[in-house]
Amino acid sequence: MNHSVILNTIATSFCLVSMLFAGDANSSIPTTSSHAVSEDSLNLLPKPKNAVFTGKTIPAQRVRIVTKDFTEATPRLIELLKRRGIEMDDVHGLNVLKIQFKKSDDLKGEAYAIKMAPKQVTVLASNETGILNGIHTLVQLFFSVEGQWMVPQGEVTDAPAMKIRGVFMSLRGMRNTKKTMAGLKAIFSALAEMKINTLVLEFAEYIKYDSVKFPKTEKRAFSKSQIKELIQYTKNLHLEIIPYFQIISHSPWVLANPENVQLLEDPKNTGWGATLCPTNPKTNEFLDAILTETIDLFHPKYIHLAMDEINQAAFHYDKACKKQTPSQLIKNLIMHLHDLLKSHGVQMIIYQDQLLYYPNRYVRKDVTEGWKIVDSLPKDIIINIWDYSTDIKEMKRQRDYFTTKGFKVFGSCFSGFGNIKMISQEYSEAIPQSLGMTVTYWHLVGNWPALQVSPTVAAMTTLTAAYSWNPGELSVTKEVAFDPVAEFVDRCLGTPQSFANLQQRPLFIPGKNRFGNLPGDWPGEPLDQDHSPLPEVITERGLKFNLRQDQSVLAVSGLKGDGFSLKAQEINVNLKAKQLAFLHASGVPLNTTALNYIMGHRKMPLIGHYQIHYANGKTVKIPLKYRWNITDWNSRLSPISGRTVYVDTSGRQTRFQLCSYLWTNPFPNEIISTITLSSTYYQGANIACLAVTALNSSTQPVFLEDFSYDSIQAFKKIWTPTGSLKNGGITFEKSSDFQDGGILVLTTPANTVSDRINLDKDMTIGKKVLSKSLKFVVEANTTVRLGVYLGDGTPSWKSYRAQYFNLHKGTNSIVVQPSGLFKEQGNLELDQVKTFRLVFYRRPPEATVLKIHPIQWVTRNIHRGMKSGAWFDHQK
Repeated sequence: MNHSVILNTIATSFCLVSMLFAGDANSSIPTTSSHAVSEDSLNLLPKPKNAVFTGKTIPAQRVRIVTKDFTEATPRLIELLKRRGIEMDDVHGLNVLKIQFKKSDDLKGEAYAIKMAPKQVTVLASNETGILNGIHTLVQLFFSVEGQWMVPQGEVTDAPAMKIRGVFMSLRGMRNTKKTMAGLKAIFSALAEMKINTLVLEFAEYIKYDSVKFPKTEKRAFSKSQIKELIQYTKNLHLEIIPYFQIISHSPWVLANPENVQLLEDPKNTGWGATLCPTNPKTNEFLDAILTETIDLFHPKYIHLAMDEINQAAFHYDKACKKQTPSQLIKNLIMHLHDLLKSHGVQMIIYQDQLLYYPNRYVRKDVTEGWKIVDSLPKDIIINIWDYSTDIKEMKRQRDYFTTKGFKVFGSCFSGFGNIKMISQEYSEAIPQSLGMTVTYWHLVGNWPALQVSPTVAAMTTLTAAYSWNPGELSVTKEVAFDPVAEFVDRCLGTPQSFANLQQRPLFIPGKNRFGNLPGDWPGEPLDQDHSPLPEVITERGLKFNLRQDQSVLAVSGLKGDGFSLKAQEINVNLKAKQLAFLHASGVPLNTTALNYIMGHRKMPLIGHYQIHYANGKTVKIPLKYRWNITDWNSRLSPISGRTVYVDTSGRQTRFQLCSYLWTNPFPNEIISTITLSSTYYQGANIACLAVTALNSSTQPVFLEDFSYDSIQAFKKIWTPTGSLKNGGITFEKSSDFQDGGILVLTTPANTVSDRINLDKDMTIGKKVLSKSLKFVVEANTTVRLGVYLGDGTPSWKSYRAQYFNLHKGTNSIVVQPSGLFKEQGNLELDQVKTFRLVFYRRPPEATVLKIHPIQWVTRNIHRGMKSGAWFDHQK
């Protein structure tokens, strides 16, 4: 179909379950009341109709399945639990959680119940489908507390609001490889976990049929053995496959065999408007053959034959067709195919638009007159009503038009989130003759196995799963924004990772740009005055991002003249890390039309890079692709490979969001020296990094020996304060940048006479540092001049090297190369250095507050030079 895209505001409802349920206190498995059930543990998708929790928890680190009923469902539960790192235990033990499945005739259809008592968890249902539904809810109830898996005590009873909860996807044009098959299975598994139960699949010319041939797609088509493999896989997940064909309209797929051009009513119209000729006997022969073979292969309950948008094609062009009315031509073909399917026990599904009374929004000219044949069509034909609007009156009018005539119906939605919610409410179980709903992807999907789908597709899948089970209801948490993109992707790629028990090191972001709220002021221009400041810490599933208190960010330009750096910007690291987590956003691209219209939904252009620099000279580039791992700050959806972690609004009610991206380091045993951020200047999209956290990093940052301290007492053992700080004025803060380091705070009150703050430490450097530098950060509350000195330890320091820095108010990044220090007096060599001194030249009587971050080695060769009377640094 060629339908317009309607994007509406995501309607998220914050629903938390907090009712009491009496549990059994006498248990062989200890329960824990000290850990209240977290809101994250209640973020169930889809939301159950009834859930009651006691507030107590049950240890679930090890699990043993002891069921006698529905044993065929056991492998699925084991699969999902192992993804979460939960161990299976075959032996009896006090600390092993027992899980059993039990038959209950009181639970009809797909209904299920879960009873989470101290001794064991029981999943109840009347059939295996219900048990699988219960399993998919149960695994979401496992949550981690201090590294230990638990489930809440309580009870869930649940049932779907719709019989059909489906997804339409076209598998035409796929590259058929082993990766394709594995990717499809991962997606089907994810859909089943979200309680989707119906797949409307369009293979068309991409199956290797025996009765009909498609030479142009032969090499890429699925073999019958592959199709049978997919059928068995979906059967195990209780996913119903509905084969889909475009009949009459939109039929260029038949031209994968060039000889089939004879089947078209207008042989010259071979594009999207290509139409099969209903009076050509060879058309029926072709359709009979492919449909019969499809039935033999899939054994489906239903086949969807489309028949939509005939008015957009060249219908009624053929001379033989002109001898009959359009409605009669359509009816003849419908009846022929209906009888064929019925003879095989298969129900026919068709679209509604060409059967509506003229005029309507779908028939721009009365080509088909399909309304004339509606009353004479068999009532066992199922009418699929696609409606991508939010016009509830029109939606009800179409639905009631067919249901009052005795047809069963189901609705189809598209990318508009308001449309998805409304369809769910208008085609629920409360509507007579309604079977449910499907979401249609159409052309918005690229290469499925590589997960090349747009964030829009991922989000509309999640919302369809949620709303089709429980219309109009979402279960979300308050701390972390509900992310419909990540909910879908997490299930495709595996269980979301928990970071709560991993060693984490937030890195220092030395940016000077500001964070704003509107397209014209992000990043760089001042904040809205009414905007509340960003939090100092943002937490996502235990992953912590430390933000700068002054809200400054590291930013690069998207367009020359936008006020940001055209050069790459640097973040100092000097750590080993298995993973890096980035908190970042981009500006809004100038030409959004190219990204948002139809095919543009899945475009993911390159807008920049992170480049990882290792101490051994290796480098790795991380491409930043718009909508793949980064997106603009006021997008409503996270990128496919990212997650929304913070949502807020400005004083002008402009919504903005921040997203995270997790990168796995291919060289976890190598020291990362620096990270650089650069731009490709795509459509003016500037890029800002707000925070970076290193995961599973080395136990100690690569500090210079004896420069690391974790208390004021430890500091005074290696440093000697002099002058006004000799008897006080020194405090200590736990570093926000490194867990094993600290921030030294030097405070000199107002009206103090001394104009200097001195810190000395004994240090032997030697010539081993010729290619290395010292780097640290100083935060100042006022303008201060800094002198860095190396001396020979004599009281008068008659022989020393020096370097001077003018520190501005705010954050200052200092880089000192010992071999590059200017020899102010004498001819001090590095192997003669015995003392390191920092001198802060203050301006009495102003009060001075200086925060000195830990000093680190930097593997870099920076040379000093002079230009126009001023010192500058340049690098080799």
